[in-house]
Amino acid sequence: MIRNRLTIVIAGMLVLVLMAYGIGMAQEESEVSDLSLWEGENETYVNIFDTASAGELFNEIAKYVEGYDGEMVRNFYNKFYETPFSTIRIMGKKTVIFDEEIEADYEYIGVLNTKWGEYNIAWHIFRTDNSRAIDAGYRHLILMPYHGHGEGSIRHCHMRYGNENFDFLTTDPSISNWWPTLYRPNEVNKEEVVKNMMGQAKMLADTLKTSEK
Repeated sequence: MIRNRLTIVIAGMLVLVLMAYGIGMAQEESEVSDLSLWEGENETYVNIFDTASAGELFNEIAKYVEGYDGEMVRNFYNKFYETPFSTIRIMGKKTVIFDEEIEADYEYIGVLNTKWGEYNIAWHIFRTDNSRAIDAGYRHLILMPYHGHGEGSIRHCHMRYGNENFDFLTTDPSISNWWPTLYRPNEVNKEEVVKNMMGQAKMLADTLKTSEK
């Protein structure tokens, strides 16, 4: 049941939300041995909703979810994409800077292939011994390659992070509805994304209701 619900969440929320802006790209299939694929400025997906029209969007979604108001919808999205950091800057092949405050070098550990419903997921695992990063809860940094969910989708990557074992961070059912996601801010007009999502409010509400069951 959890697996089926997760499939709906991915196919619904992640696909519909990330298709709200017209940047469609196929998944990058480059061989991974370091952080080069993610080099540059990356922001957490919650930042998408830091726009003037986000409140209007959440209120519109709430119309279709009994017992919800706009603030409750906002809190749901914040939890779904939750990260304690707002930005990740990746420099070269190893260096990661969280919020321009914590800088650490990460080594590539390998890839863990998992399956959720019909989806094959490849998680690329990186580890640091940096004490500041570990104290902040970032010993493991686990990333998918940047990709899109078809034509018209935002190019993005899903991720996980934590000090726990990477198997827990990628497969444990207790975090099946936690999907931190990154995008490249130079590729996205946040206001346009949110406005385009207005036309998908009912479908997004259906996804929210499914994931909350």
